Amino acid sequence: MTGTVLNEKNPVLPIDRAKNNRPARALMDKRVFIYGNPLVTSVFLTFTIYFHKGNDTTIHLYPHGRFLYTDHMQCDVNEGAIYEKELTMKQTDLLVIGGSAGGILAATMARKAYGDIKVTVIRDTERVMVPCGIPYIFGTLRDTAKNVIPDAGLLGAGVELLIDTVTSIERNEKYVKTKANDDISYKKLIVATGSEPVIPRFIPGYDLENVFPVLKEETYLQNVLKKLDAAENVSVIGGGLRVSRIAGEGAVESVELADGRSIPADLVILGLGMKPNAALAKEAGLALNDQGAILVDQYMRTNDRDIFAVGDCAEKKCFFTGKDAPILLASTAAMEAKIAGSNAFQLRLVRANKGTISTFSTKVFGSTYASAGLTESQAKAEGFTYMVGEYDGVILGAQIYGGDTVAEIVNILSLAITSGMTATELNTFQTATHPLVSASPIAYPINAAAMNALATNCNHLNQGLVI
Repeated sequence: MTGTVLNEKNPVLPIDRAKNNRPARALMDKRVFIYGNPLVTSVFLTFTIYFHKGNDTTIHLYPHGRFLYTDHMQCDVNEGAIYEKELTMKQTDLLVIGGSAGGILAATMARKAYGDIKVTVIRDTERVMVPCGIPYIFGTLRDTAKNVIPDAGLLGAGVELLIDTVTSIERNEKYVKTKANDDISYKKLIVATGSEPVIPRFIPGYDLENVFPVLKEETYLQNVLKKLDAAENVSVIGGGLRVSRIAGEGAVESVELADGRSIPADLVILGLGMKPNAALAKEAGLALNDQGAILVDQYMRTNDRDIFAVGDCAEKKCFFTGKDAPILLASTAAMEAKIAGSNAFQLRLVRANKGTISTFSTKVFGSTYASAGLTESQAKAEGFTYMVGEYDGVILGAQIYGGDTVAEIVNILSLAITSGMTATELNTFQTATHPLVSASPIAYPINAAAMNALATNCNHLNQGLVI
């Protein structure tokens, strides 16, 4: 067996006694020869020296910029008594951390935009819940398995999917460490870590048994469903009443309000909202705003030009005012993800992110509610001059309720708002109508709302008009 033995008399890397006996750095463009096997050190992280007698010795090489470091250099053994095994770092072109709406769309968009590149998504759960569908698990669906985002879209696009937890982002060396002790190098990184529930640690008893925040994790939610089925008195904190204490011995027994009332409860749901899940980004030195969201530019780039952020963990700006808008919606995450995926390696979508208009829809007890843009009160508070149509549809925004088609109507209005369409264009745009599938063109809601708004605004033109 030929090659170089790693020992202090003949080291591959020189010893640096000035740094706590740690070895000095070795240029990354050099090759390390161990028993005649050349190893490219830019991907070589760990090799193990095996002894025929005694314990194994593991030597770790740590990348840092253009250099490698190690924490062990002395192996006084005979050359013929040992052999080596190499472990290489996983590599990908684009790494996406997070597997919900933002992560999925960022990965698939990049795959479509850049063709045959390696795209990897890493997430910490086997299956991903539909966030907006979580409330329906406890009433309509009755099963978490019916509220799962399928992986077919990712896998069908040729995206690699890893189930693991990223524990740190090593920005200088451009790789991440994971809970399973894997290291993954990247050329570009998209952080899509989403949001996490606000935990009211200021309320005594928030950590009692049977007090549940809403986590987006299937096994956890299945357990909450079972607990809810067995509970008799359930309280939801976050509906407006001030809570002074959650009381109980070990497990919750009651909720005490600030006005002195006590409400019996053997289960409590914490519904105080969500906040950006940006702890990983913060630890990596990425800049955050005052609300704890990752600062991004209009291309979704962070202060590290090789790292993007999308979805609930990223900063939002209002479409109308440019102010910070802490809006955590899948519609906004989807828009941001497509921009980041397209711009990961080249800036291709220019001025595409004009801000969020907070488009959403929901269904409660058989009625569908939807909104896009500003409400009337928001428009007034911001000082806009506005017109209101009979159907509550306004140029700056729209709020609608009714049947299932409401969600699609608000999607049209979302496009109208972001495209800067005028009331006249909304009044006159042509619709494909049929009595079996849609409203009549005589009373199509969007046309009618715009027509009423225009008519109201034109009243002053009739003053003094002689016909």
